[in-house]
Amino acid sequence: MSVGVEIQGEDGIGAAIQASLNAALRGLDGASVSVVAGGARGQSRNTLIAKIQAKQLRDPFYLDQDAREAIQFAINGLMSAQYAVRRRALVLVGDLMLNAVGRNVERQENPGGQSFKALTAKYAAAKRRKFGFVTPILKATGDLLGGLRVVIEGLK
Repeated sequence: MSVGVEIQGEDGIGAAIQASLNAALRGLDGASVSVVAGGARGQSRNTLIAKIQAKQLRDPFYLDQDAREAIQFAINGLMSAQYAVRRRALVLVGDLMLNAVGRNVERQENPGGQSFKALTAKYAAAKRRKFGFVTPILKATGDLLGGLRVVIEGLK
């Protein structure tokens, strides 16, 4: 992937702006922000749990409207020529992504706004035996959500 910008004009200001923007964009080439699973059960087990829950119509791993709007503002920092500002913008995007997942679990909502599919009677009974009550979906031990972390790669 290659990114760049061209500003038409013969003045020195246009050339300076173009050089600055191109330098900032080259620093973003290949950069990524990811939210990855971790926790006491480990990354692979919690990733598997998240995938299974999503197939069971319990998928909090999406960006809600609030997160998308906030990220739109945060990405303005990605155009900075200063590495520290670009890095902070990516950190902020990652934090907004984590917060969105937490809100979705708290609301027990899927991407379309529907409530999470209810637990089966058998699984609800197992949770009641283990915890003494039926905890909200994806919150029993706190390991899945507590183990999520932001990974930023490729920022130059």
